[in-house]
Amino acid sequence: MLSTLDKSISIWKISRVLRKKSKNIPIPKQNNETYYTQQDKCEILILIFAPNFRGQMKIKEIIAALERFAPLPLQDGFDNAGLQIGLTEAEATGALLCLDVTEAVVDEAVTLGYNLIISHHPLIFKGYKSITGRDYIERCILKAIRNDITIYSAHTNLDNAP
Repeated sequence: MLSTLDKSISIWKISRVLRKKSKNIPIPKQNNETYYTQQDKCEILILIFAPNFRGQMKIKEIIAALERFAPLPLQDGFDNAGLQIGLTEAEATGALLCLDVTEAVVDEAVTLGYNLIISHHPLIFKGYKSITGRDYIERCILKAIRNDITIYSAHTNLDNAP
């Protein structure tokens, strides 16, 4: 049985394809087999931020949907995709999609009252022995934790997804 998110993804894919006038966007076939371009992969993630999901899904459900689309085992060995910061049991109040997590992105999530940021590039690539706020990465980590914001990254696992 399809979940609400799965049903919405199918409906959204079809409506997005119909709205898009580009010929390089494939239409889902009868057997539900679909092929995506690199641009499509990023655009499909936007579905998760539709207003009808606000407050109706746990963050872990959104992450599970992302990982069905771009499984973590597909990431390159150097990468640190996946959950970066935060807890996943909370209800999603909203989400931001970004290329890089910056202080401005975290500030925008706080201002909008969103508790999930999904980035393409991971915020954390190296291990930290202390978090003191000395650079923008540490300040983002501190702000996210202070404001109960979860940060998830889909990097090379998304790039390598079929």
